[in-house]
Amino acid sequence: MLSINNGFVGHHSTFHNVNFYGSDSKKLFEHNLKVQPIDWYYRTHEITYNRNSNGHRCKEITDIDLNNYILFAGCSHTEGVGLELEKTYPYLLSQKMKCDYYNLAVGGTGADVLNHNIVTWFAKVKKPPKLLIVQWQVEARVAIKNFLNDPELWYTYGFWTTRENKDVGNFLSYGHAIDFFKSRHILAKTITHTVANCPIIELNVSPLGANKQNIDGELTLEQKDFARDTPIGHLGIESALKNSEMLYKEAIKLINT
Repeated sequence: MLSINNGFVGHHSTFHNVNFYGSDSKKLFEHNLKVQPIDWYYRTHEITYNRNSNGHRCKEITDIDLNNYILFAGCSHTEGVGLELEKTYPYLLSQKMKCDYYNLAVGGTGADVLNHNIVTWFAKVKKPPKLLIVQWQVEARVAIKNFLNDPELWYTYGFWTTRENKDVGNFLSYGHAIDFFKSRHILAKTITHTVANCPIIELNVSPLGANKQNIDGELTLEQKDFARDTPIGHLGIESALKNSEMLYKEAIKLINT
C-alpha cells in the first residue's frame, strides 16, 4: 500500500518500520530457514525496513548533505528489498563516492510513481544532486487510488495481478496491445530528462541467468545471487556489491566529462 506524504509517493505508515516487506515475507523466511544451508547468511543477520516520513528507505531530506549527494529512483531492486540497508547498491555507491544520497525508490511501483517522485524532488529541492540514477521498472505497473473503499491509499497493479481480477487482466492485455504502457514509459523518460538538471544514469535489471538488456542506452543491474527472499529474485549481497562497482566507474566517467 502506498500513500502521498509531503507530496511524494511512498510506503504507507504501516510499513515504515517493519522486519518484513513484500516478497521478503516472514512466511518465506521461515520456509528458507528449513531449506537453506546451515551457513545461510540470514540465519544470523536481521533486516529492518526503516522508512522516513516520506515513506522512503533512507534519511530525511533535512538530514542529507544537499551540497554533495546522489539521487536514486526505481522499484524494489533499488530500494533494496531482501537486503540490509548497508548492503544495498545505493548505500554502497554513495560510500564509494564519499557523498550522501536520497532514495526515492518504492518497491512494486512503475514509471508513474517514479516520474512523480522525480518531478516532485526537483520542484521542492532547489539544490540538484551530483548524479541521478534511475532504475526503470516493468512497463505494465500502475498506481491506482481506491477512492471508494480507502481514499487515503494507493495500490499498485502489474503483470502479477492478471489472474486475480479479470478486468485488471483485460486492462493489462489491451494496454500492451495498443502500446499504452510503452507510451507512458517513454513520456516518463522524457519528463525525467526535462526536469533533471544533472547527469543521469539509467538502468534496467537482468534476472539471474538472463542476458544483459541493451535498451536505449540503459546500463544493466546484473544479478549474481539472491537476497533474503530467495528464490523470488531480488538482487543479493554479491549483486549489490558488483553493481555498485560498475556504477562507480560509470559515475566517475560521467561526472568528469
